[in-house]
Amino acid sequence: MIRFLDKHTRIPVPSIRFFDFTSNNPLGQRYCIQPRLPGANAMLAYPKLNIQQKVSFASEYGKALAGMQAKTYSCAGILDPKGTRGDFEQVPMHQFDVPPRDFHGRFGDFSDCPGPPAVPQTTLDFLLSMFKRQRTFDLKHNRIYLNPWEELTKVAHAMNDIGLFDDNKYYVTHMDLEPRNLLVHVKDDGTATLGGILDWDSGVFAPRWMGCKPPSWLRDWQYDDDEDELKANKTPVDPGMQEVKYKFEEAIGQDWLRYAYTPEYRIARNVCLLALRGTNDSDAYRLVDSTIEEWEKLHPFPDVTDEVEDEMEVGEESSSDEDSDPSPSQGPDVEPSSIL
Repeated sequence: MIRFLDKHTRIPVPSIRFFDFTSNNPLGQRYCIQPRLPGANAMLAYPKLNIQQKVSFASEYGKALAGMQAKTYSCAGILDPKGTRGDFEQVPMHQFDVPPRDFHGRFGDFSDCPGPPAVPQTTLDFLLSMFKRQRTFDLKHNRIYLNPWEELTKVAHAMNDIGLFDDNKYYVTHMDLEPRNLLVHVKDDGTATLGGILDWDSGVFAPRWMGCKPPSWLRDWQYDDDEDELKANKTPVDPGMQEVKYKFEEAIGQDWLRYAYTPEYRIARNVCLLALRGTNDSDAYRLVDSTIEEWEKLHPFPDVTDEVEDEMEVGEESSSDEDSDPSPSQGPDVEPSSIL
Protein backbone atom coordinates (compact mmCIF):
# COMPACT_ATOMS: atom_id res chain seq x y z
CA MET A 1 0.00 0.00 0.00
CA ILE A 2 2.85 2.42 0.81
CA ARG A 3 4.39 1.99 -2.63
CA PHE A 4 0.98 2.55 -4.21
CA LEU A 5 0.38 5.74 -2.19
CA ASP A 6 3.86 7.05 -2.92
CA LYS A 7 3.36 6.51 -6.65
CA HIS A 8 -0.27 7.54 -7.14
CA THR A 9 -1.04 10.13 -4.42
CA ARG A 10 0.50 13.09 -2.60
CA ILE A 11 -0.26 11.70 0.85
CA PRO A 12 2.81 12.02 3.11
CA VAL A 13 3.84 8.41 3.79
CA PRO A 14 7.20 6.85 4.63
CA SER A 15 8.86 5.58 1.46
CA ILE A 16 10.57 2.19 1.34
CA ARG A 17 14.29 2.10 0.52
CA PHE A 18 15.06 -1.58 1.14
CA PHE A 19 13.11 -4.56 2.39
CA ASP A 20 13.26 -8.33 2.64
CA PHE A 21 10.29 -10.38 3.81
CA THR A 22 12.37 -13.53 4.19
CA SER A 23 15.04 -14.54 6.70
CA ASN A 24 17.65 -15.12 3.98
CA ASN A 25 19.70 -12.02 4.82
CA PRO A 26 22.50 -11.02 7.24
CA LEU A 27 19.92 -10.03 9.88
CA GLY A 28 18.31 -13.45 9.75
CA GLN A 29 14.82 -11.92 9.85
CA ARG A 30 12.40 -9.77 7.89
CA TYR A 31 13.22 -6.09 7.69
CA CYS A 32 12.19 -2.82 6.08
CA ILE A 33 14.32 0.33 5.91
CA GLN A 34 12.51 3.67 5.59
CA PRO A 35 13.73 7.27 5.86
CA ARG A 36 12.49 9.17 8.87
CA LEU A 37 9.64 11.59 8.26
CA PRO A 38 9.58 15.05 9.87
CA GLY A 39 7.55 15.64 12.99
CA ALA A 40 6.53 14.07 16.28
CA ASN A 41 3.73 11.69 17.17
CA ALA A 42 0.44 13.57 17.33
CA MET A 43 -0.48 11.89 20.61
CA LEU A 44 2.30 13.91 22.23
CA ALA A 45 2.65 16.91 19.94
CA TYR A 46 -0.89 18.00 19.06
CA PRO A 47 -2.10 18.91 22.59
CA LYS A 48 0.92 21.23 22.97
CA LEU A 49 0.19 23.25 19.82
CA ASN A 50 -1.14 26.79 20.08
CA ILE A 51 -4.36 27.76 18.31
CA GLN A 52 -2.65 29.07 15.19
CA GLN A 53 -0.67 25.85 14.84
CA LYS A 54 -3.77 23.71 15.37
CA VAL A 55 -5.65 25.68 12.72
CA SER A 56 -2.75 25.18 10.31
CA PHE A 57 -2.55 21.45 11.03
CA ALA A 58 -6.33 20.95 10.74
CA SER A 59 -6.30 22.49 7.26
CA GLU A 60 -3.36 20.32 6.15
CA TYR A 61 -4.97 17.20 7.59
CA GLY A 62 -8.25 17.92 5.79
CA LYS A 63 -6.43 18.24 2.48
CA ALA A 64 -4.62 14.95 3.07
CA LEU A 65 -7.87 13.10 3.82
CA ALA A 66 -9.41 14.55 0.67
CA GLY A 67 -6.38 13.35 -1.27
CA MET A 68 -6.86 9.81 0.03
CA GLN A 69 -10.15 9.67 -1.89
CA ALA A 70 -8.73 10.88 -5.19
CA LYS A 71 -8.31 7.34 -6.56
CA THR A 72 -11.18 4.85 -6.83
CA TYR A 73 -11.37 1.16 -7.59
CA SER A 74 -14.23 -1.06 -8.73
CA CYS A 75 -13.41 -3.70 -6.11
CA ALA A 76 -13.15 -3.67 -2.34
CA GLY A 77 -10.18 -5.42 -0.82
CA ILE A 78 -6.43 -5.42 -0.24
CA LEU A 79 -3.81 -4.51 -2.82
CA ASP A 80 -1.48 -7.26 -3.94
CA PRO A 81 1.90 -6.14 -2.50
CA LYS A 82 3.68 -7.65 -5.51
CA GLY A 83 1.65 -5.74 -8.05
CA THR A 84 1.85 -2.08 -7.02
CA ARG A 85 4.64 -1.05 -9.37
CA GLY A 86 2.55 -0.94 -12.54
CA ASP A 87 -0.31 1.22 -13.70
CA PHE A 88 -3.01 1.80 -11.11
CA GLU A 89 -5.76 0.21 -13.19
CA GLN A 90 -3.71 -2.99 -13.46
CA VAL A 91 -2.87 -3.40 -9.76
CA PRO A 92 -4.36 -6.73 -8.55
CA MET A 93 -6.82 -6.58 -5.65
CA HIS A 94 -7.51 -9.46 -3.29
CA GLN A 95 -10.52 -10.13 -1.10
CA PHE A 96 -10.35 -9.35 2.61
CA ASP A 97 -9.01 -12.09 4.85
CA VAL A 98 -11.57 -14.00 6.91
CA PRO A 99 -10.65 -14.00 9.72
CA PRO A 100 -8.58 -10.77 9.69
CA ARG A 101 -4.85 -11.35 9.62
CA ASP A 102 -4.36 -10.28 13.26
CA PHE A 103 -6.72 -13.08 14.33
CA HIS A 104 -4.93 -15.80 12.36
CA GLY A 105 -2.74 -16.90 15.25
CA ARG A 106 -5.78 -17.52 17.41
CA PHE A 107 -7.60 -19.66 14.87
CA GLY A 108 -4.67 -21.29 13.11
CA ASP A 109 -5.82 -20.18 9.67
CA PHE A 110 -2.83 -18.05 8.74
CA SER A 111 -1.51 -18.15 5.18
CA ASP A 112 1.19 -15.99 3.58
CA CYS A 113 -0.53 -16.39 0.22
CA PRO A 114 -2.93 -13.59 -0.78
CA GLY A 115 -6.63 -14.35 -0.85
CA PRO A 116 -8.70 -14.90 -3.99
CA PRO A 117 -8.97 -12.02 -6.47
CA ALA A 118 -11.56 -9.38 -5.67
CA VAL A 119 -14.38 -8.81 -8.12
CA PRO A 120 -16.39 -5.67 -8.94
CA GLN A 121 -19.45 -5.43 -6.68
CA THR A 122 -22.03 -2.94 -5.56
CA THR A 123 -21.70 -1.82 -1.95
CA LEU A 124 -24.68 -3.94 -0.94
CA ASP A 125 -23.36 -7.05 -2.68
CA PHE A 126 -19.95 -6.51 -1.08
CA LEU A 127 -21.45 -6.36 2.42
CA LEU A 128 -23.70 -9.37 1.83
CA SER A 129 -20.81 -11.43 0.49
CA MET A 130 -18.72 -10.56 3.55
CA PHE A 131 -21.61 -11.51 5.86
CA LYS A 132 -21.82 -14.87 4.09
CA ARG A 133 -18.09 -15.49 4.41
CA GLN A 134 -18.14 -14.54 8.09
CA ARG A 135 -21.09 -16.89 8.69
CA THR A 136 -19.23 -19.72 6.98
CA PHE A 137 -16.25 -19.08 9.25
CA ASP A 138 -18.52 -18.98 12.33
CA LEU A 139 -20.02 -22.36 11.46
CA LYS A 140 -16.55 -23.77 10.95
CA HIS A 141 -15.85 -22.87 14.57
CA ASN A 142 -19.17 -24.21 15.89
CA ARG A 143 -20.91 -20.86 16.37
CA ILE A 144 -24.19 -22.38 15.27
CA TYR A 145 -26.66 -20.51 17.46
CA LEU A 146 -24.98 -17.10 17.36
CA ASN A 147 -25.93 -15.58 14.03
CA PRO A 148 -25.71 -11.76 14.02
CA TRP A 149 -25.43 -11.72 10.23
CA GLU A 150 -29.14 -12.29 9.72
CA GLU A 151 -30.06 -9.03 11.46
CA LEU A 152 -27.15 -7.15 9.89
CA THR A 153 -28.35 -8.31 6.47
CA LYS A 154 -31.71 -6.66 7.18
CA VAL A 155 -29.95 -3.46 8.17
CA ALA A 156 -27.79 -3.49 5.01
CA HIS A 157 -30.84 -3.96 2.79
CA ALA A 158 -32.64 -1.12 4.59
CA MET A 159 -29.63 1.16 4.10
CA ASN A 160 -29.57 0.36 0.41
CA ASP A 161 -33.32 0.95 0.11
CA ILE A 162 -33.08 4.51 1.41
CA GLY A 163 -30.18 5.37 -0.89
CA LEU A 164 -27.23 5.33 1.51
CA PHE A 165 -25.14 3.28 -0.90
CA ASP A 166 -25.09 5.96 -3.55
CA ASP A 167 -21.45 5.39 -4.54
CA ASN A 168 -20.42 1.90 -5.59
CA LYS A 169 -16.73 2.71 -5.97
CA TYR A 170 -14.07 1.95 -3.38
CA TYR A 171 -11.49 4.32 -1.91
CA VAL A 172 -8.18 4.25 -0.07
CA THR A 173 -9.07 3.76 3.60
CA HIS A 174 -6.78 3.71 6.63
CA MET A 175 -8.59 1.52 9.15
CA ASP A 176 -6.62 2.89 12.11
CA LEU A 177 -6.42 6.59 11.35
CA GLU A 178 -5.87 7.88 14.88
CA PRO A 179 -3.44 10.46 16.34
CA ARG A 180 -0.99 7.69 17.25
CA ASN A 181 -0.43 7.13 13.52
CA LEU A 182 0.04 10.78 12.58
CA LEU A 183 3.10 13.02 12.70
CA VAL A 184 2.86 16.73 13.51
CA HIS A 185 5.64 18.87 12.03
CA VAL A 186 5.96 22.24 13.77
CA LYS A 187 7.58 24.78 11.45
CA ASP A 188 7.15 28.00 13.41
CA ASP A 189 4.95 29.65 16.04
CA GLY A 190 2.01 29.86 13.64
CA THR A 191 2.46 26.81 11.41
CA ALA A 192 2.19 23.06 11.95
CA THR A 193 1.84 20.61 9.08
CA LEU A 194 1.11 16.92 8.64
CA GLY A 195 4.51 15.26 8.64
CA GLY A 196 3.21 11.84 7.70
CA ILE A 197 0.59 9.10 8.07
CA LEU A 198 1.97 5.83 9.46
CA ASP A 199 0.96 2.18 9.92
CA TRP A 200 -0.45 1.39 6.49
CA ASP A 201 -0.71 -2.31 7.33
CA SER A 202 -4.39 -1.51 7.84
CA GLY A 203 -4.72 0.27 4.49
CA VAL A 204 -7.50 -1.12 2.29
CA PHE A 205 -9.97 -0.14 -0.40
CA ALA A 206 -13.45 0.23 1.12
CA PRO A 207 -16.70 2.19 0.62
CA ARG A 208 -16.09 5.93 0.67
CA TRP A 209 -17.89 6.55 3.95
CA MET A 210 -15.56 4.14 5.78
CA GLY A 211 -12.80 6.73 5.45
CA CYS A 212 -14.97 9.58 6.70
CA LYS A 213 -14.92 9.10 10.44
CA PRO A 214 -14.82 12.67 11.80
CA PRO A 215 -11.64 13.49 13.76
CA SER A 216 -13.26 15.09 16.81
CA TRP A 217 -9.90 15.16 18.56
CA LEU A 218 -8.85 18.12 16.39
CA ARG A 219 -11.06 20.47 18.41
CA ASP A 220 -11.91 18.36 21.50
CA TRP A 221 -8.86 16.45 22.65
CA GLN A 222 -9.58 13.63 25.10
CA TYR A 223 -6.70 11.79 26.75
CA ASP A 224 -8.66 8.99 28.37
CA ASP A 225 -12.04 8.82 26.64
CA ASP A 226 -12.94 7.36 23.28
CA GLU A 227 -14.30 9.77 20.71
CA ASP A 228 -18.07 10.00 20.57
CA GLU A 229 -19.17 10.37 16.95
CA LEU A 230 -22.60 11.48 18.16
CA LYS A 231 -20.96 14.76 19.22
CA ALA A 232 -18.67 15.09 16.21
CA ASN A 233 -20.61 17.94 14.59
CA LYS A 234 -21.08 19.89 17.80
CA THR A 235 -19.77 23.45 17.59
CA PRO A 236 -17.05 24.07 20.21
CA VAL A 237 -17.59 26.82 22.76
CA ASP A 238 -14.04 28.11 22.44
CA PRO A 239 -13.64 30.51 19.46
CA GLY A 240 -10.20 29.11 18.69
CA MET A 241 -11.53 25.56 18.46
CA GLN A 242 -14.36 26.84 16.28
CA GLU A 243 -11.73 28.08 13.85
CA VAL A 244 -9.97 24.68 13.95
CA LYS A 245 -13.24 22.92 13.09
CA TYR A 246 -14.05 25.45 10.34
CA LYS A 247 -10.63 25.16 8.66
CA PHE A 248 -10.75 21.38 8.64
CA GLU A 249 -14.25 21.34 7.16
CA GLU A 250 -13.31 23.97 4.57
CA ALA A 251 -10.35 21.84 3.46
CA ILE A 252 -12.17 18.51 3.36
CA GLY A 253 -15.31 19.52 1.43
CA GLN A 254 -19.05 19.03 1.81
CA ASP A 255 -19.27 15.53 0.32
CA TRP A 256 -16.86 14.16 2.92
CA LEU A 257 -18.73 15.95 5.70
CA ARG A 258 -22.04 14.45 4.57
CA TYR A 259 -20.59 10.97 4.98
CA ALA A 260 -18.97 11.99 8.28
CA TYR A 261 -21.87 13.60 10.13
CA THR A 262 -24.98 11.80 8.86
CA PRO A 263 -26.07 9.37 11.62
CA GLU A 264 -26.91 6.61 9.15
CA TYR A 265 -23.35 6.64 7.76
CA ARG A 266 -21.94 6.41 11.27
CA ILE A 267 -23.98 3.22 11.70
CA ALA A 268 -22.92 2.03 8.24
CA ARG A 269 -19.27 2.31 9.32
CA ASN A 270 -20.02 -0.06 12.20
CA VAL A 271 -21.83 -2.49 9.90
CA CYS A 272 -18.90 -2.55 7.49
CA LEU A 273 -16.39 -2.89 10.33
CA LEU A 274 -18.24 -5.96 11.57
CA ALA A 275 -18.32 -7.35 8.03
CA LEU A 276 -14.53 -7.00 7.81
CA ARG A 277 -13.58 -7.97 11.35
CA GLY A 278 -16.20 -10.59 12.17
CA THR A 279 -17.52 -11.38 15.64
CA ASN A 280 -14.48 -12.95 17.24
CA ASP A 281 -14.75 -11.39 20.72
CA SER A 282 -17.30 -10.01 23.15
CA ASP A 283 -16.68 -6.41 22.04
CA ALA A 284 -17.83 -7.34 18.55
CA TYR A 285 -21.08 -8.81 19.82
CA ARG A 286 -21.72 -5.67 21.87
CA LEU A 287 -21.13 -3.62 18.74
CA VAL A 288 -23.65 -5.77 16.87
CA ASP A 289 -26.30 -5.14 19.52
CA SER A 290 -25.68 -1.39 19.72
CA THR A 291 -25.56 -1.03 15.92
CA ILE A 292 -28.89 -2.77 15.37
CA GLU A 293 -30.45 -0.87 18.26
CA GLU A 294 -29.29 2.50 16.88
CA TRP A 295 -30.58 1.70 13.41
CA GLU A 296 -34.00 0.65 14.67
CA LYS A 297 -34.32 3.91 16.60
CA LEU A 298 -33.89 5.82 13.34
CA HIS A 299 -35.71 3.40 11.02
CA PRO A 300 -37.80 0.81 12.88
CA PHE A 301 -38.29 -2.47 11.10
CA PRO A 302 -41.94 -3.29 10.37
CA ASP A 303 -43.51 -5.45 13.07
CA VAL A 304 -44.50 -8.65 11.25
CA THR A 305 -46.99 -9.61 13.97
CA ASP A 306 -48.75 -6.26 13.79
CA GLU A 307 -48.91 -6.46 10.00
CA VAL A 308 -50.56 -9.90 10.16
CA GLU A 309 -53.10 -8.67 12.73
CA ASP A 310 -53.84 -5.59 10.60
CA GLU A 311 -54.38 -7.76 7.55
CA MET A 312 -56.77 -10.01 9.50
CA GLU A 313 -58.76 -7.00 10.73
CA VAL A 314 -58.97 -5.59 7.22
CA GLY A 315 -60.15 -8.97 5.96
CA GLU A 316 -62.90 -9.15 8.60
CA GLU A 317 -64.09 -5.62 7.79
CA SER A 318 -64.19 -6.29 4.06
CA SER A 319 -66.14 -9.50 4.53
CA SER A 320 -68.79 -7.68 6.56
CA ASP A 321 -69.07 -4.78 4.14
CA GLU A 322 -69.11 -5.59 0.43
CA ASP A 323 -68.65 -1.93 -0.52
CA SER A 324 -65.46 -1.55 1.47
CA ASP A 325 -62.15 -2.03 -0.32
CA PRO A 326 -59.24 -3.35 1.76
CA SER A 327 -56.21 -1.05 1.73
CA PRO A 328 -52.77 -2.56 1.52
CA SER A 329 -50.66 -2.30 4.63
CA GLN A 330 -48.48 0.81 4.50
CA GLY A 331 -45.05 0.63 6.03
CA PRO A 332 -43.40 3.65 7.61
CA ASP A 333 -41.86 6.25 5.31
CA VAL A 334 -38.12 5.68 5.39
CA GLU A 335 -35.85 8.66 4.87
CA PRO A 336 -32.39 9.43 6.16
CA SER A 337 -32.65 11.29 9.41
CA SER A 338 -30.47 14.27 8.64
CA ILE A 339 -28.36 15.84 5.91
CA LEU A 340 -28.42 13.21 3.16
